[in-house]
Amino acid sequence: MEIDLQFAAILRNCDDRILPVLEDEDLARFLRRIDFHGIACIMSDRLPAEANLPDALRAELRERVVRAEMWELEHRATLATALSTLDAAGITPLLLKGTAVAYRHYERPAQRMRGDTDILVARTDFERAIEVLVNTGGQASAMAAGPVAGCARHVLFEGTTGTVHEIDVHHDLNGHAALRGLFDFEALAAQAVQLPGIAPTARAPSDIDTLLIAVMHRLKHRQSAYYVNGTLYLSADRLIWLMDIHCLAESLGREDWEQVVDRARTKGLTGALLAGLEAACEVLGAQVPERVLERLAGADAGRPSRFLEAGVLGQMLMDLRAMQSMRDRIRFLSELAFPPADHMRSAFGHVRPNWLPWLYLYRAGRGTRVLWSGDWGGAR
Repeated sequence: MEIDLQFAAILRNCDDRILPVLEDEDLARFLRRIDFHGIACIMSDRLPAEANLPDALRAELRERVVRAEMWELEHRATLATALSTLDAAGITPLLLKGTAVAYRHYERPAQRMRGDTDILVARTDFERAIEVLVNTGGQASAMAAGPVAGCARHVLFEGTTGTVHEIDVHHDLNGHAALRGLFDFEALAAQAVQLPGIAPTARAPSDIDTLLIAVMHRLKHRQSAYYVNGTLYLSADRLIWLMDIHCLAESLGREDWEQVVDRARTKGLTGALLAGLEAACEVLGAQVPERVLERLAGADAGRPSRFLEAGVLGQMLMDLRAMQSMRDRIRFLSELAFPPADHMRSAFGHVRPNWLPWLYLYRAGRGTRVLWSGDWGGAR
């Protein structure tokens, strides 16, 4: 989309222009696209004061920045309390993805807009970590149906302003059988870095590991749906994800790049890494050594990368092949077709009548409609 290219130019600090006139309907579409990309804060910071910005758009951006800063303050306090409580119980998790990058590579953490924080704990600590967080005031709930449901759980906390803050606790980054165990907690923890901006005990995977997780996460969302402001999307093209890759790539030195390539080959993520780096270079002007791109292009993409690039049916077949028993395969297909009742009522609470068999029919009909229409931006 042309508007996305204009946003990318602004993020690269090479274009201070904006649409000269925006009617109300155009402004609404413009803002929806900004929200989809998660770039309101960083875009506002990078637009010079003299930019040709409509007053209405400037006001909307300012409002989003204020909300994001307030959310960040309260979310950081929620995380600090949660981490302190977990530490007292002998559990030191790793903070992942957006929160990890926000506190290491953005000028202000609020620039990295997000709706939750993912943490990874050892498998043996998973149930106890949930229990500790619930005893601290959190409310646990099942994840959405599908492969991730068995390896992660939401824990929700209500902030002082009434805002709900979500911490997603994982014992594996990938619920897919074809990707299971790709990132081992102990191996990540052995090279973890500190995040003192959150709490003394806050830690995250190294920048090398965070980059590999970022490129995998980006491609995963080609087939794994997510919501932005209540609208469902299937897309790997969010600019904030490319900004993460850009920031991480810019932080690496020569020896780091050698490790990144070697680790990507070991994990079968050379294809995903190449795709993410090339997109960050093309769209945001990231600087990646040419030799790195050449090595990645000349290497086998790897089975996990091929899984991430596959369609829904291809991924399903690869997952089924990777499962160890027929019992696992039957449970996988059953949960895919009939998610847990609490998830259905949570995800489709707006549907009437709120009768469980009807909710399953509604979900199936919506999924079929979206699949055939390809309208991933409006399936609700």
